[in-house]
Amino acid sequence: SYAEAVRGRWQMAGALPQLPLHRMDDLDRALESCAFVFSAVSSEAAKLYEERYAEAGLPVISNCSAHRMD
Repeated sequence: SYAEAVRGRWQMAGALPQLPLHRMDDLDRALESCAFVFSAVSSEAAKLYEERYAEAGLPVISNCSAHRMD
């Protein structure tokens, strides 16, 4: 879980927010519960999944160089 990933490194005052985490291939679930997608996956996965999410109408925040604007 996200909480486990940041345990001992959470720097904000206050409680860790509850963030939905979904499998990348579960677009329907993301459409039901997410207002946007934060993606930090490999370039290969980003090329495949980030475009699907964006085409479905979810804004995608990505660190993938394949989708950077020049």
